[in-house]
Amino acid sequence: MDDKIRVNRVAVQVNGDIAVISLYKNNIRLAEFTNIEIGVPDYYNSKIPNKTMYQTYCRNVTINLLQNNGINGYYYDEKKIPEVSDGVQTYCKYSIPLFHGKSVKMVDKLMQKSFDDTDIVYEILDDATVDISKITEKYKDGNIKYGTMTINVALNKQYKIGVVCAIKSGQICKPKVIIFGGKEQPLNTNLLCKIARGREIIT
Repeated sequence: MDDKIRVNRVAVQVNGDIAVISLYKNNIRLAEFTNIEIGVPDYYNSKIPNKTMYQTYCRNVTINLLQNNGINGYYYDEKKIPEVSDGVQTYCKYSIPLFHGKSVKMVDKLMQKSFDDTDIVYEILDDATVDISKITEKYKDGNIKYGTMTINVALNKQYKIGVVCAIKSGQICKPKVIIFGGKEQPLNTNLLCKIARGREIIT
C-alpha cells in the first residue's frame, strides 16, 4: 500500500438528494466526491427511510470500496497507533509545540466520535491560541507542568468554537470545556451538535 494514502475517517453530508462524501486522514481532508461517483443512488431513489440511515449506508459503501481497492489511490485503516518506545507506552513531557500537536490530535479524535454518522462536518483551524501566560508552571527542564491551550474548530464551516486543552501535573487531560460566543460551556456531544446546526443561541 506504499503508493496509496491512508484514510481513517469518512464523513457524509446530504444536500437535498445528493450525498457529498469526504475522505480524511485525521483532520486533513484528502478528497471529496458524490454518491453518483461511487455508484450509490441518490437519497430519493435509494428508498432508504431517513437521511441518517442513508448517510450510514453511503459511509459503509465507501469504506467497503476503500478496503477492496475500489477507490483509486486510497485505502481505509481506522486504527490509531499509540506512541511507544521499545514496545512500552512512554511517559511524555510536554513542550509548547508537543502540547499543541497532542491537543490537535485529541480534539480531532473527540470531533470524529461526536459527529460520526451525522451530516456535520468540522475543520480544525490552524490558529490555536498559544498564550504563554496560560502556561502557569514549568519544570526545571522547561517542560509544562500546568497550563492550557485553546484549539479552534469550525463546525459546518460557519460556527467557531474553542476546545480548551489542559496539562495538570505534567500530563495532558481530556478536554471538558469549550468556548462559544465568548463563554465557557461544558463539552458534550449534544451541545456540539446544537451549535453546528445553529440551535445554540449566543446571549
